[in-house]
Amino acid sequence: MKASRKELEEQQREHLAQEAKAEKQNKQKERELVLQRIADDRRSVQAKIQWAQITDPPAAQGHRPEGRAQLASDGQCLLMIRLPSGQCLRERFPADCPLQHVTQRLSTLHPDLPPFTLLQGFPKRRFGPAELPCSLQALGLTPSATLCVLATEPLPSGTCALAAPQARDEPLQPPGPQALPMEEHAWGRGEILSLVPEQAMAEGMFPEAEELRLALSSPARRVVPGKPGVHVLWESTSPSHHRWGQGQRLTLENPEQAPTAPTVCSPLAEELSPPGSGPAPLLPSPSRGPVEPQHQWPAEGNRLRAADDGRGVGPSDLPGAVAQAAEQRFHNALRGQEEPAPLPGHKNPPRLSHVPPLFHTALRAAVALLTAPRKQYCSSLASLTPPLAERLLADMILHRRLRPKTLELFFGCHIQTLVLSCYPYATNELLRQLRAFQSLRHLSLVSCSLLTDQGLSVVRHLQRLQHLNLSACVKLTDACLHFIKGLPHLSHLTLDQTKISDCGMADYLHSAPSALSHLSLNRTAITERTLRLLPQCAPGLVLLGLKQTEISDFSALQQLSHLHTLHLDDTRVSQASLAALASHPALSTLTLSGVQSVDGDRALQLVSGLPLAQLSLPSRHTVTDSGLHFLCRLEGLLELDLTDFTHITDEGLRHLPQLHRLRRLSLCNTPVTDSGLQHLQGLQHLEELCLDRTAVSSAGVARCITQLPLLQVLGLASTPVGDSVVRLGISHCQQLHKVNLSRTRVTDRGLRYLRQVPIAQVNLDGSGVTAAGVASLLAACPSIVSIRASHLQALSPEQLSDEELPS
Repeated sequence: MKASRKELEEQQREHLAQEAKAEKQNKQKERELVLQRIADDRRSVQAKIQWAQITDPPAAQGHRPEGRAQLASDGQCLLMIRLPSGQCLRERFPADCPLQHVTQRLSTLHPDLPPFTLLQGFPKRRFGPAELPCSLQALGLTPSATLCVLATEPLPSGTCALAAPQARDEPLQPPGPQALPMEEHAWGRGEILSLVPEQAMAEGMFPEAEELRLALSSPARRVVPGKPGVHVLWESTSPSHHRWGQGQRLTLENPEQAPTAPTVCSPLAEELSPPGSGPAPLLPSPSRGPVEPQHQWPAEGNRLRAADDGRGVGPSDLPGAVAQAAEQRFHNALRGQEEPAPLPGHKNPPRLSHVPPLFHTALRAAVALLTAPRKQYCSSLASLTPPLAERLLADMILHRRLRPKTLELFFGCHIQTLVLSCYPYATNELLRQLRAFQSLRHLSLVSCSLLTDQGLSVVRHLQRLQHLNLSACVKLTDACLHFIKGLPHLSHLTLDQTKISDCGMADYLHSAPSALSHLSLNRTAITERTLRLLPQCAPGLVLLGLKQTEISDFSALQQLSHLHTLHLDDTRVSQASLAALASHPALSTLTLSGVQSVDGDRALQLVSGLPLAQLSLPSRHTVTDSGLHFLCRLEGLLELDLTDFTHITDEGLRHLPQLHRLRRLSLCNTPVTDSGLQHLQGLQHLEELCLDRTAVSSAGVARCITQLPLLQVLGLASTPVGDSVVRLGISHCQQLHKVNLSRTRVTDRGLRYLRQVPIAQVNLDGSGVTAAGVASLLAACPSIVSIRASHLQALSPEQLSDEELPS
């Protein structure tokens, strides 16, 4: 005895030493991380100082004006050049070298640069070919300056500028009054000549936007130097001799009083006109209206607009068409393939791109900020509302970012729910932080295999805890119950798959709170000894889970008058125990799945007197049609699952009509035929019917389901039904929203009748439908939210749908 105690103390000391060592290592890692951040900050500051020293030589650090003068006196010019890619270059050139040397230097360093010019930001200047021979000092670029590389497209040969570049210091001169026929026209604000075509189309100034864009994109379109918005449509050899202002309106203020004489062109239009071509055509504008489509332009001109035959897209439809085309290209790019062409007479359903909600985006950003190692967020989150704090914690747990230090940020929050189920970093150290959350009411630690009894000691400080789930915490023993028994409000306790025994449960139950109503002890080592304590220590139990235990005598549970749910799956329950439970007054849910110790038909006979609403039948090998005879007494039964009960036949189904409250029935993989389906027509409250892998036919199913007015879910997978079941049965079930037709003989003909039902989910895997039929169904049924249609196959003549067979 002393040796075992000494061994236990030695193990405890070793365990405490390991914990202390781990805590010391964590503190050492945190200290190294802080030192690393300090070193990074120092290197960053030193890099900034070195960069400043490179920018300003040591001689210039004492007195900046003298330094700049010294740089100028040395005959050097420091240029910082920004490339189109965003890269910056710092180069020194002699002050007397021409600007052309700078461009040559750039071309040598970056041969991939397109033709370019240099632009100075302040004062704003653009250096053209005329300034290239000038020295840097003459251009005012000494002792230092910043230049930007601006890519340009050179004008083709034979094209001349129509407006000379304006001097930097010369003000803009308005046109003289002699150029404006003031006596004949009332001049308005005029047309904006600096508006680019794309902006003009966006503002609705050009009604024929598409045709005008095509015309302006022709090779004859050129930009006037010095006028970034004025475009010409032909070549001209006449030199420019006038600088144009904003322009004046060339039409009368009242369009209704406009004369029918030929339109007078402005001097600008006359100058732009090539010799012998006559006046230039006016561009359409809101003040003049659209150009007359029937007018025949001279042979020398360019016709900007075709006759409107009513077939083209109107200007009002242009933005919508462009947006629709852009959206279509976006979705095609996401799928990596072209969209299939729409079927004749049908339009493709609109596909909306997935945009994450703003709350989720903000949530991810906040979690990234709180958990980034180098951010060191130190503020408190105590002012957050409980729902928001719980969402942040849930997201951190989902992405495995929750750590003890991070949990400290939430100190002061009135968190009520924390779910750490299956969290791989749920350790004793993390649980110690829960001491600060006194308002916690729901704590789930499912499958936290690193937790020990000592780590669960923090639970005794959570006096408001109501739900505690410790399932699959394989290291927990009876010692953890010592910390749990002090919780006065605990109502739900789950201890599945732990090392709890009768000794620990006896100690806990003697001080169990009166609020305890749900107790789950599945897959534990408890015996009948614990069950005998329940009526005295926990009389208010409503749910009790005892799955996969070694208990065989459950007769003590008869005294739990409030017990509603009892799980006895895979136990060795005796026939005498079931007989004792048969007189329980309140038991409504009983599960006996996998029970081999009692014959199935005999078990059904024993429990037939209970007021059950849900019943899980015992072994499928021992339940026959005779056992279903006893089920007719359970008139309050809501669910019945007979999947894989191969001894159930059509004869046994004749007892089911007495279960008039039945809502869910599963007959999957049973030898049921059309004869048995006739007995189901009286189940007027049936909402879900599963007939997968049965030998039913289209006619039998159609006759049955048309008599079920509340049917919502229908399963016919791997059955020989065809198009007739859709035409004669499914199309008449107006409450149906989910149907499984996988591996059936349904074809596109049957899908046409499926449109008559407000279906939401449909499974067509392995059926005889085609991709075109599925697309047509989607287009005709906007209520469909989920559809499966993989492994489709063409039916052979031997597998023809019954819709195509001769009557």
